[in-house]
Amino acid sequence: TLLGVDARRVSVVYNGVDLTRWVAEPSAHDAAVRERFGLGESSYLLSVGAADWRKNHVNALAALARARRRTADSDLVLVWAARIDLETQLELRRAARQLGVGAALRLVGYVSDEELGALYRGAVAQLFPSRAEGFGYPLVEAMASGCPVITSDRSSLAEIAGDAGLQVDPENPDAIADAIVALATSSAERRRQSTLGTARAKRF
Repeated sequence: TLLGVDARRVSVVYNGVDLTRWVAEPSAHDAAVRERFGLGESSYLLSVGAADWRKNHVNALAALARARRRTADSDLVLVWAARIDLETQLELRRAARQLGVGAALRLVGYVSDEELGALYRGAVAQLFPSRAEGFGYPLVEAMASGCPVITSDRSSLAEIAGDAGLQVDPENPDAIADAIVALATSSAERRRQSTLGTARAKRF
């Protein structure tokens, strides 16, 4: 549109992930991996990647606080997997304390792909309400791993998620919390979203 190029001359070639690495089938080591991170049978949301303004961590934590108040599972925690610098870690912990969920935030640092797959497969959902992404690899990794996703209704994420996952306004913590509650309180909805996600991931 901007350059006056005929749409018939444009081909969209999406990024992709290795679908032999990111799989929904549980591994024999999954439980041990989650135990190693102190999760055991805990109910948790999983965030993957940096924690800058673009990743929307404050609204994600605010949504967690709201969701914990609205569900019987008040032990729901947010696991954040990434190599995050100390200053950002302190900012995350400070924001979590201010929102009353200081004990519900687990910063697990860098994890290998094998460990990340186990974390995806055990999560209630991936929480990925970014304000902007160029593509959003963690979204496709999660879907391929059978993890339901909660993501933004804008940027590239709405296009990548398509009909899979729950799309929310990233600026609305209540909307994010609604999606968390929908998945945290319904195993049937988690299974449905997992099925949609694994099918969608095959496109990438």
